[in-house]
Amino acid sequence: MHIICILLVWLPYFTKASEHRIHEGSVAEIGKFPYQVFIQRITARGAVVVFCGGSIISKRYVLTAAHCLNKFRKDKLLVVVGTNSLVNHNESAVYESESTIIHERYNPNKPALLNDIALIRVNKDIEFNEFVQPVKLAKAGHVTKAGARLSISGWGRTSEKGPRLKDLLMAKIKVVDSSHCPKFGKHESLMCYIGVKIPTASSCRGDSGGPAVNKNGVQVGIIKSSLKCGALKIPSVLTRVSYFSNWIKEKTLDEGSAPLTKWEKIWLIQKLLNDGIDS
Repeated sequence: MHIICILLVWLPYFTKASEHRIHEGSVAEIGKFPYQVFIQRITARGAVVVFCGGSIISKRYVLTAAHCLNKFRKDKLLVVVGTNSLVNHNESAVYESESTIIHERYNPNKPALLNDIALIRVNKDIEFNEFVQPVKLAKAGHVTKAGARLSISGWGRTSEKGPRLKDLLMAKIKVVDSSHCPKFGKHESLMCYIGVKIPTASSCRGDSGGPAVNKNGVQVGIIKSSLKCGALKIPSVLTRVSYFSNWIKEKTLDEGSAPLTKWEKIWLIQKLLNDGIDS
């Protein structure tokens, strides 16, 4: 009875979401994805709604999907970092959006939803630490070939009409040849995938905007869409990060130059040591 009561209390909170979440996933280890964030919006009535994921790419910018932000350009957005839980996070891990940048060629009225990429600039520098780190992005020209193993993560539903869990989930996926992609996924700026151990493992409602990283922790994809959360055994779709590498650099040129913290120095040294390892 107590378990049922708890579920009833939390159910409205965990089911208020708009787009895609992890299906056939497992709970992620704390700190495994230090760049993972979840994005909240504050509605006109003051309700706080979690609706998409994203990844930290620098002290001021978060990478996400354009379709996450398109309908909420005027809403106040919050970015929550450094946690694996939707409910257990402190106020210091929450950053307000200063501005949003949606790709100029993104058109929500076209079925393929190409150029589904966006940035959130937060209102102050994100403080890096053991659990908050930027992710390395795939460089322009990098190709993630069919057969490559990736990891996706998010706080999504476990099925199309299923509940939303409070813990960060992850799934192992495998990139497939573009010939296996659904019609809307056949474009050079996109790539498709299936689950590794469980073929139907996929993003689901609410995971949109979250990262897909390779074995070296390099983000090569942005979670975009799936059909019935992978249940139809049709490959799901990612936006290819390397295709938009120059766009990202152009839009983040105003990055601040505040003194580096201890963790930022550690991250910078690791980045320099690993520079060039993006496959």
